[in-house]
Amino acid sequence: MGSAGYNQPARLPLVVVSAHQLRRPCASLRTLRDALTTVAFLVVLIGAGGRGVGVVVGQVHTLLRRQQFRTFRFGWAELVTWIEPFLLGAATCVLARTPRSAAPGTALVALVTGAIIVLCGYGLLFWAIWSWPALFVGHAILPDHQLVRTGVYGVVRHPAYLAAFVIWLGLGIAFRSVGVVALTALYVIPAYLAYIRSEEKMMREEFGDTYREYCRDVPGLIPRLR
Repeated sequence: MGSAGYNQPARLPLVVVSAHQLRRPCASLRTLRDALTTVAFLVVLIGAGGRGVGVVVGQVHTLLRRQQFRTFRFGWAELVTWIEPFLLGAATCVLARTPRSAAPGTALVALVTGAIIVLCGYGLLFWAIWSWPALFVGHAILPDHQLVRTGVYGVVRHPAYLAAFVIWLGLGIAFRSVGVVALTALYVIPAYLAYIRSEEKMMREEFGDTYREYCRDVPGLIPRLR
């Protein structure tokens, strides 16, 4: 009787979310992380390993055609540096055994960052090849050798060696490898600096004041901020 004028509160519909529905976004996120981990992993390993193989092939090609060069130089600086691609290949093979399961937060960031750095190294290397298609491995002077000052060679004098440093750095960061970073700092960089000195001595002997002027105008490895 007295309840006839009483308004009961409206009932909200009951929404039931299953455990499967809750897990679905997590599964999608994990799939994305798995894919990102695999892609970055392959970019780093193929990039680093590919450069190692490419340099070795270039070394063999240069040695086989050394009689065709007007000048050919192979001293201790060249010998020490020619070991580098084999070490890069060995480091890549060791790191390739790293499990490819989805990397946790920090490891994934390092892996993706390393992959981007390796790609930047390849971008620099391809720019060097585009700027000078006759680019070869080793220290030699072609019969019709001309001093190249266009393209990337107008930015730095030694883009291919800078690319090597960048790829080594990317490999070390990707796998957070203290060993690779130490090898880069203690062997790769000092060896290439000696290699560069040997190359520039040869270039000064061949091109004289023209090369000295080039050295004054264009930095060796670090681009100038304009």
